[in-house]
Amino acid sequence: MGQELLAVVAITHNGHATEIMNAAAARGVETVLINGTAEEVKTELDKLDGAVILWRSSNLSQKARRAALTAAEARGCTIINRAILHAPKIRSKRLQQALAKAEPSLNGIETHEAADVPNMKFPIIAKPNRGSQGTGVMLLKTLADFEVLKPKEIKRYIFQPFIPNDGDYRITMVGGVPIGVIKRTPTGQEFRNNLSLGATATNITDPAERYIALTMAARATAVFGLQFCGVDLIKNSETGEWHFLEINSVPQWDGEGFQKATGVNVAEKLLDYAQAIFAMRTKPAYIVTVDWYEKNLQHLPGVNFHWWSRKYLWMGDEMALEKLQNLRGRVYGGESDVEKLFRSIMTEPYRPSKLPTARREMIATHPEIGAISNILARVLFAQTIYNDDLRAAARAAIGDDKLRQLFADLLKSENDLLVMSTTAANALSFISVLFGDELGTKLDPHVFLRAMELAAKNPTDYRARSVIYLATHAVIGASAFYSQRIEKDLDVYREILRLAEIIIADRPNEVSLDAQLEFLVANKIVSRTTLLETAILERAKRSTLPHGVFITDPQKRQGANMFLSEHRNILFVMANSEWILGEDKNT
Repeated sequence: MGQELLAVVAITHNGHATEIMNAAAARGVETVLINGTAEEVKTELDKLDGAVILWRSSNLSQKARRAALTAAEARGCTIINRAILHAPKIRSKRLQQALAKAEPSLNGIETHEAADVPNMKFPIIAKPNRGSQGTGVMLLKTLADFEVLKPKEIKRYIFQPFIPNDGDYRITMVGGVPIGVIKRTPTGQEFRNNLSLGATATNITDPAERYIALTMAARATAVFGLQFCGVDLIKNSETGEWHFLEINSVPQWDGEGFQKATGVNVAEKLLDYAQAIFAMRTKPAYIVTVDWYEKNLQHLPGVNFHWWSRKYLWMGDEMALEKLQNLRGRVYGGESDVEKLFRSIMTEPYRPSKLPTARREMIATHPEIGAISNILARVLFAQTIYNDDLRAAARAAIGDDKLRQLFADLLKSENDLLVMSTTAANALSFISVLFGDELGTKLDPHVFLRAMELAAKNPTDYRARSVIYLATHAVIGASAFYSQRIEKDLDVYREILRLAEIIIADRPNEVSLDAQLEFLVANKIVSRTTLLETAILERAKRSTLPHGVFITDPQKRQGANMFLSEHRNILFVMANSEWILGEDKNT
């Protein structure tokens, strides 16, 4: 069979399969529906070579399914969802909650076995470890309700505390993208929120609620390694706390459900994904990356400004500049009084999360560094993207003395710079670039060079990734975040990157892919050639699983989260593109 073939595996030729086949036909994509007996399914699977296989269901046993799909992968096929091959027990709700527990940001639900029930607080939910559409799920209000269950039934169940709610949320995921959110609200006295049991579906458009749902779903998908799935979340109506409920590897979308409520054509999204997989085999990876992100940025709130600003500042992309005009509020906060906005930011506590203990403790000794950097980043991008000068408002809100003092304090110790890394480098660069002439805070890059020399002498004393980020942000900061040429001390910046190169070569597994790609970008800024370029770019091209169409990082637990991968992917694009200097953008 041809290389660009979409094979849909399903027990029945139902509405879902029909929608997919029709969407494929409209695009001229060859398709085949595989169903029937176990022997018939195996025979058809064995014919596939280089196909994208969308797995829904089949009559194959788990052992036979694994053997057939392993052979298909060896023949160049891509499986959606490949977790059914590599993690066949993924449907287990017990396993799902165990994995969610290991990812604190998912906030899973406390899950128990039958022996724990007498000690639980009622009411509780009893649900089959494997099941769907609410079948077999029971609300146990007292211990007496539990004792009615037969011993054989009890073994099949898990037990969870009942979470008061007015419905739950379903987020459909395709290729790492959360394509929409619905809320499922039960009718009458029904406690289950399943659409198959009469619940109604409502499209969620509230930005705050939507953002929480989308980001949690993306985190769940990264943990479970699923490419097409439905993530179910629930919000406690008394506390407002969100919880991961479960994940469905064969999501439904027809009838009165997801597709009708959101208006999102799921079959078309699946075709987009399949064609992106095919494209990754023949086109440069960075081209496919750009296409996949830009087709889906509307589903990724919070990353748009970073993506479009880098495309404009690095490449002079006029479409990016148009997009940025609609994102001005991300910089100015929608405030008519910018100084008032900046003053409000200065009152916000800075709570750095997921940082190494030493770095977090050192940042805490500069309690206003987060707020100041936040403000100055807005000032810099207002200047380089929108040609607006907000420096006076920033100085009034922060105070010149605080700016001078922070600048001086950060320069006192090269050791502290190495530990604080980008936090210190960015603050120093912002103050220098924006106010160096007025406040006497021009930055001498030798301070970064001395820090890198200290790291080179004592390599085990510092985290390799933090050292690399200090070096790259020293360069990026001097370029005013890609908007100006570095005219002075170019040899110093090149030496900083030479030392960074040695660290990456010696400790590659300790330096994240993000940091290595940023290292390539920094080298382009100072017109320096690095022997590591080919190896880093090849590593990036290989790092696309499980989704296959954007750059992930297998070293990170959330390395396949499309929200958290945006930084890495735009750097990959930049590393494969020429830097168009700021003064040349409009020529």
